[in-house]
Amino acid sequence: MIINESKINESNGVSSKIPAILDNFLQDVAQMTGQISYKDIIELGKDKKLSVKLDKIKKLKRSWEDVADDYNDDAMMDVGRKIKSIIN
Repeated sequence: MIINESKINESNGVSSKIPAILDNFLQDVAQMTGQISYKDIIELGKDKKLSVKLDKIKKLKRSWEDVADDYNDDAMMDVGRKIKSIIN
């Protein structure tokens, strides 16, 4: 079976300026922690320092995956707070 890679990267993104995988991650953080909102994600996409902020967010995504697998609510909230401080 041949998989069309463009279909893999499609998402219901909030910001067209943020890569789909990070946009989806930020949506998860917004939904699960309430630390950020979809409006924050949209505004992040407009930020002049977007690439610098996305690099920091990528590192936190790895931490999120570890704590989300264990359903560690406190650690997930901590990651959410760190993302909020990057975005703001």
